[in-house]
Parts: sequence; structure tokens; C-alpha cells
Amino acid sequence: MKWELKSLSLKFLNLFKDYSINESEVIIYLNQKVPGIRSYEVEKFVEEIISNEVKQNLKKEILFPPVSFIIHESPKVLILSPRDEIILEKAILLKPNLSLEIILDIEEKISNKEYSVLILNTGGFASYPSIVQRPNSYSHLTKTVAHEWLHHYLFFFPLGRSYFSGGEMVTLNESLADLFASEVSKNLLSDRHEKVNQDEKFYNFMRETRIQVDDLLAKGLVFEAEEYMFDRTKEINQLGYKIRKINQAYFAFNGNYALSPGSLSEIDDYLIELRKNYYSYGELIHDIKSIDNIEAFNEFYEIERPKK
Repeated sequence: MKWELKSLSLKFLNLFKDYSINESEVIIYLNQKVPGIRSYEVEKFVEEIISNEVKQNLKKEILFPPVSFIIHESPKVLILSPRDEIILEKAILLKPNLSLEIILDIEEKISNKEYSVLILNTGGFASYPSIVQRPNSYSHLTKTVAHEWLHHYLFFFPLGRSYFSGGEMVTLNESLADLFASEVSKNLLSDRHEKVNQDEKFYNFMRETRIQVDDLLAKGLVFEAEEYMFDRTKEINQLGYKIRKINQAYFAFNGNYALSPGSLSEIDDYLIELRKNYYSYGELIHDIKSIDNIEAFNEFYEIERPKK
């Protein structure tokens, strides 16, 4: 609450300030420090263009709540998952500036025979205004802002509030926000500035890893699964990626997002199929925002899915 009050006051102070930057300057700003461009100018520019795009997507003249974010260090999150099954059992927000030494100490103290633990960075957090870690790409920024805004919007409906029930309703909310944000960002991107290319090597590597880990855990081979993830962590880093640790908690966190290779949920496939019936994800959101349990969503899917 203290963060939100402080951030809202800062946003109010900047509300009446002018900005005169364009898309090209925002992209340059994200790639490097640019003299003369302040973060509030980037925030106001992005808020306006995303607001306009979301209004079209949702077919609304006024957005509530308004799109609002601050470029700031995003909190870290401590993830807890059972060792014998990949489930996000608990997520605890932590300060963003924890040193690696402190992170390792916390993980060591909490890890035990039953639980896998991992502290991860977050790209954004749906406080209000939302916190968005400064990215190095325009597409990432627009996606993150749109993603967090949808959480704000859905909070006022059963679907968004069902997030706090945990389980598959978290996956449904996160997957919907991911897909919605990707659509919004794709519509905003200019071909002359950026093209979004999925890293297929990383995606396939992590997908293969997740499938193998699930198979080993299903057979009760917890030690073997952990040895496999340890080896895969070394492999992915040798390929040039920076992944500190792959374990059950890693997949428990990343498995909630539709576009993540760590997700094996069918929910994202269901949403993508349902989207074919609609002009935009905004129209789909209108039809499912009153759903508050996964059984109701599955029933909706069976009735509304495109018939082959």
C-alpha cells in the first residue's frame, strides 16, 4: 500500500507535464541511456498508445482502470513447489535488490526434503500503478504493460478475483493476460523498428526439459529428475543463456504463462482455439470475465470451441 500511494503521488505530479517523444526515441531510450529523455515521458507515451489499442481491442471509449505504470525495479519472488510434483504452492514477493549471496542463503535455509525453492526476477507486478522492470526492447515493454493492465481490469470481475483461488485459475488468468498482451503489442509494433521472433532454440530446449522432468516425477524418480535438471542448467548456460537454476520451482512459476515453454497446460491451447471465434481477445474476455472456476471455463470451451 505504501508503494502504491507513493507511486500514485508521483504519477499525479507528472500528469500535467508535457512529453514530445516518439516511438523511435522510446526504442533508443530502452536500449541505452539517452540524455534529455525522462522515464515519465516514456511512461506517458506508452500509456497513451496502449490505452488507444486496448480501447479498440475491448471496444470501449473509456478504460477503467486507466493504463498506468512506472518503470522501476520489479520485486523478486520466492517460489515454493513440492519436489515430487510441479505445483506452485506458494509465491512470496521479496525486495528487488537482494544480493546473490542473500538469495542463495534464503534458498538454502528453506529447501528441504519436501520442497523445491527458487528466487526469481519478475518483469512486472500488478500493483497500481503497475511496476515494470526496464526492458531492453519496445515489444517487451508494451507486452508487460498490457499484461499487467489486464490483471487490473479483471480484478473487478469474477475471473480476475479467482486468481486468488490458486491452481488452474492462476494459469487461466496469466495465460489470458499473456495472449492478450501479445496481440496488443503485435498490433502496435512497427515493422521498421522491431520484429518479434520467438527463440525457438530456447523454447524447444525448455519444452523438452519440462516434458522429461514430468515423466521422471510421474515415475517417482525425484532424485533422477533433479540430476537431470542440474545437467540441463549447465547445458543451457553453455548455449549462451543465463539461467541460474532449473528446478521444480522454476517450472512451477513459468508454467503459469501460456507462451512459456515451461507450460504444459491445455488452457493456452483452449484460449487460442476460442480466439478463432472472435474479432479480438477483448471480445473473448467479455464472454469469460464472469467465470470463476476452471470447471465453468472447460464447459464454456466445450460449448464454444470451433467445430472441425
